Amino acid sequence: MKHPSGKRYTRTDALKRVVVEWANDLETQIRRGDFVDPNAGRMTLADWWGRWSETRVVQRATASKRESLWRVHVAPAFGTWPLATIQSWDVEAWLADMARRDVGGEAAASAFRLLKQLLAEATRHKLIRGNPAEVVKTPKTTRHVDRTLSGAEITTLLENVTRPGDRRGVPRNEPAPRVPDPANQLFVTLMLDAGLRWQEAAGLHAFRVDLMRQRVRVQEVVERGRRIKPLPKSDAGAREVPLTDDLVADLSVLMAGRARDELLFAEADGRPLDYSNWLKRVWNPAVAAAGLSEPLPTPHDCRHSYGSWLADEGVPVHEIAALMGHASLRAVERYTHASEARMGRAREAVGARRAHGGRGQRKGPASTISGNGA
Repeated sequence: MKHPSGKRYTRTDALKRVVVEWANDLETQIRRGDFVDPNAGRMTLADWWGRWSETRVVQRATASKRESLWRVHVAPAFGTWPLATIQSWDVEAWLADMARRDVGGEAAASAFRLLKQLLAEATRHKLIRGNPAEVVKTPKTTRHVDRTLSGAEITTLLENVTRPGDRRGVPRNEPAPRVPDPANQLFVTLMLDAGLRWQEAAGLHAFRVDLMRQRVRVQEVVERGRRIKPLPKSDAGAREVPLTDDLVADLSVLMAGRARDELLFAEADGRPLDYSNWLKRVWNPAVAAAGLSEPLPTPHDCRHSYGSWLADEGVPVHEIAALMGHASLRAVERYTHASEARMGRAREAVGARRAHGGRGQRKGPASTISGNGA
């Protein structure tokens, strides 16, 4: 049979009827526009990944994350498989294997979404008839519980942001003593008291800080792979944020002698900070040494604490959104949770209602109330 593109498809069978039915079926598929090349499914997933990824126009951080998921999780499992041979039970077996190997829930879910997207695009381009991953459930992930740090926790945490000190006189088999790390203490304080994201604080240049007006311009951000991106992910992310008196004083010390185009926080060799390395070197040791209670805070919880404090003090939601770089007011809802202050006001309101004989006031002990308590 000849396709309109000029490509020929042939089939042999001892029975002429079988060949005629096959040819008629292909012609029907071509007329309906749902023709799938019988040979296209022989392409391996790795070949399709190469072709597909070249057509994607995404931010570098997204491309880097996809490349990592493909290389670590998807390619070892399905890279050599022809597209048409991947079945839903193969995908389910792969997910089960990752669970047995204790692959993180978020990593497994992200890898599955990448495979599902690859197969969906192969289906759209008529390389295979259907997406076998469509019927497979996405692995559940444990969402981080937002945590608001108390004043005492912040004090303890900052005290434990330290770095290795002088090794002179210290035996080789013993670690160097820890000493305060003012630069990283200020870095953490910027996330706490100015609401900056980690990548925003890491991308802060000296000329973006206006000490006279007590504010900072959030503009450049550090992406995965230490790349400096000239603009945040959204237009709302580019913003001005007020600085407290303490932040102004500490920043003035840090900025002394710095070039205007110099990063305020960087590695010793001047390279931008790396998030994973910073977590291992600064944040995780500080949290462990501080002995904070579960759930252990993440760097993002500094920013969450900032938003919660603004909400508790009655700052309007649209102002919180502008200060924190949120594009929608819905994103601010996470900061307007039931704080202790709100809990106290609710208890006082209900108590006052009861004291004045408001509707629904209990007339007797719980055991005397009618009904079955359901």
